[in-house]
Amino acid sequence: MINWQRKLLKDIVVRWIKGSTPERSHKEYYTNKPGIPWARAGDLNGGILVNTEEYLTAEGAEQIKGWVPKGTVLLSVSGTIGKTAIAGIDLKINQAIQGMIFDESMILADYAYYYFQFYKPWLEETANAVTIPNLTKNQLENTAIIFPCLEEQKCIVNVMKHWEKLPGWQQNGMMEVKRAIYGVMHKRLGYLMDIRKMERLKDCDSIKVLAGRSIKKEEGNVSVQYINSLYDTEWSMTAANEYPAVQCTDIDRNRYLLRKDDLLCGRIDGGRSVHFVLVMEDMDEVVWGRNIFRVRVSNDWIRPKFLLVWMHFCSTYLGELLGWDKAVSDASFIGNIPIPSISLSEQDRFVKIVNKMLEVQHRQATVYKKIERLFQSLLAASFTGNLTRRYRLVHLLDEPDYAAILRHYRAKGMQQINGEVPAGSGSWYQEFDQEKRELIRHLSVFQKEILRIYVVSKVPMPIHIALKRIGMSDQTILRGSSIQDAITTVKLLEGLGFLEKTIPDKINFSGRAVVDSRGEPITIQKYQASHGS
Repeated sequence: MINWQRKLLKDIVVRWIKGSTPERSHKEYYTNKPGIPWARAGDLNGGILVNTEEYLTAEGAEQIKGWVPKGTVLLSVSGTIGKTAIAGIDLKINQAIQGMIFDESMILADYAYYYFQFYKPWLEETANAVTIPNLTKNQLENTAIIFPCLEEQKCIVNVMKHWEKLPGWQQNGMMEVKRAIYGVMHKRLGYLMDIRKMERLKDCDSIKVLAGRSIKKEEGNVSVQYINSLYDTEWSMTAANEYPAVQCTDIDRNRYLLRKDDLLCGRIDGGRSVHFVLVMEDMDEVVWGRNIFRVRVSNDWIRPKFLLVWMHFCSTYLGELLGWDKAVSDASFIGNIPIPSISLSEQDRFVKIVNKMLEVQHRQATVYKKIERLFQSLLAASFTGNLTRRYRLVHLLDEPDYAAILRHYRAKGMQQINGEVPAGSGSWYQEFDQEKRELIRHLSVFQKEILRIYVVSKVPMPIHIALKRIGMSDQTILRGSSIQDAITTVKLLEGLGFLEKTIPDKINFSGRAVVDSRGEPITIQKYQASHGS
């Protein structure tokens, strides 16, 4: 029997469902739980979707055509591309989500759900990104998916369902630690809740608040790193963090350069919330942007780390009193933060407790990252035919065309170029024969830039340095690509025979060896062995 077919989504999706947003000015359209679940992209966090952040009244639900039935595969197609879930009940969705009901005689909904998780980088490459990334229905319809017979799909799904629980359990543990930290805050700082008796931050001469500004890529002649978002940052940051490079003036560099013990307050979610981060060491080459406010303490009456904890406490328990339930548009919300009168010794005792809890949280985060790597490895094995090799052998199923699978992931869903020679490629492109030039045409812009950097490099180069160079040359090429994306790209390029001598035997990232799912250092030999299998 024919196994591992490749078809366009338009040939296997029997119903496409797109939602909308009821007019926000009509308050009667919205309600609290219980109501009619209304999913947005932020609700798609994997697994079965039952509860949503917002709910609609019956009148509000009537403003959206059609229902999303239970079992529908949900995919985010605007803003954040590629988040997915399966509808656990009948519900409504907004315009940022595409619902898909698959032909069950060919493909299982659960299989498609896991496939989209693996295929997310390709979907992001396909999306239009003029201002907000957007994946159109036409682009989705012409996206190909590869899949085996239903029996083998069930085998893959059963394995992935078992392992999918592990990251969730670990995340729950991390949230428990976070709740414990806030519980300690409330217990130890609860007596300070009468903010009417406190001095405001804006009235303290020793505390200065400075808003950042937008810095264009080439505004001056001084090269610096530029941070404009704290969305993915924990409670602290060090010089080990790497950010996009810009050119600014000497004046801006001196004014906006970060220093040890600077407290950063960043607007996230479009200004609907705020996140606080403490700079742990001098950062001679990092400035901050318009979405961030810097708080600097000039004397020793309050510990910067205590101030960090206190601001997290305020954002959690005092947000509404301080006006943080509305969009944060300027520095006034920082200035209105109340400052408690508490001795340095008591501040130190409290910070010590929080530090211990944060250490536990950090260890949990490390374990979570390892589990995530394992899960991603399983996804890759699942959709390249490697996970179920033994299953096919036992059940006498045909082997897939591995070369065709490789071509699918290399060429489809990625940006294409017109013409044979990539723009700005220069002489490096001419080093390859005609066959490899043809392959290069099918690489994404990000992949081609990784290849170019390694080809022109005459010495071994850690992957994180290559990634940094891309950011310094053209930030648009990165488009949110991470070190893991770069590692995957290098693995692909090495397997195709493009890279041989320009990568160190052990690949390092910020001084640490990049490891596989078992925690072992990744080497070129392992790349080769992995590709050969």
